[in-house]
Amino acid sequence: MTSRYQRLEKIAQGGRGIIWKAQDTESGQFVVLKEAVSSAAEADLNREIEILRCLHHPQIVQFFDAETQAGKTTLIMEWISGETLEERVFRQALTLEELSLFAKQSLSALSALHEKHWLHHDLQPQNFIGTSEHWSLIDFGSARPQEETAASALIGHVHCIAPERFSQATMDARSDLYSLGCVFYFALTGEYPFDGETSAQIITAHLHLEAPPLQDRCPCLPTALCQLIHQMIARNPAERPASTAETFARLSLCSQLALPVDTTSTSARLRPLTEHGEVAKW
Repeated sequence: MTSRYQRLEKIAQGGRGIIWKAQDTESGQFVVLKEAVSSAAEADLNREIEILRCLHHPQIVQFFDAETQAGKTTLIMEWISGETLEERVFRQALTLEELSLFAKQSLSALSALHEKHWLHHDLQPQNFIGTSEHWSLIDFGSARPQEETAASALIGHVHCIAPERFSQATMDARSDLYSLGCVFYFALTGEYPFDGETSAQIITAHLHLEAPPLQDRCPCLPTALCQLIHQMIARNPAERPASTAETFARLSLCSQLALPVDTTSTSARLRPLTEHGEVAKW
């Protein structure tokens, strides 16, 4: 890393990389630095750089630069003020109005990625960051070309992984939509539609159990919205919306999305993720 970027704070570290908050000494602006910690993670980071170079979207973290020194690559991205969706929901679930905005912005970001023939593969509450007015999608290290199958390494948040990823099934946009449906469910309730005490139990829930009815947990939600989210998390991909465009159109028909929702009982159900909830991160 050149002296242009001064590291200020380590934000996160995991099996795949280290994330730093830094400052550009030339412009004075804050940035994010991402560095790989292994050769396999280096390949993921180079793929992420490739993707972000060609994506210019207001709901996708902005690519600034990439540097290589002594064989190690550093990705430089914009610093996004705010909190993750997970942090926000731990405080209070989204209202219908907030969910409407988040859903439209997240679908817009995902559509831009799918138009480039990539799947994100790690849509989860931690990978959306911002405020109730503006959300950005981050962390494209798990992204793969749409034609790849689930034979690749299983990386992602186990609560949000589409069931076809546990097999050799071919994946497409509907796999990401399943994950996003799990995120929508969590954003409204503070709970995941498929849960368990261990990763194995959560995987079993994805493969064999039905999600608790969303409207039972939040009776104020419009029926059309509940139906859409349950179709997004349908076990059979053929029962899900076929694309982000179809999902967005269906969402727009939910005319009651601006109504408030009673979330007073939600905070008592919120709980931080335990270790079994994360298959791999960074």
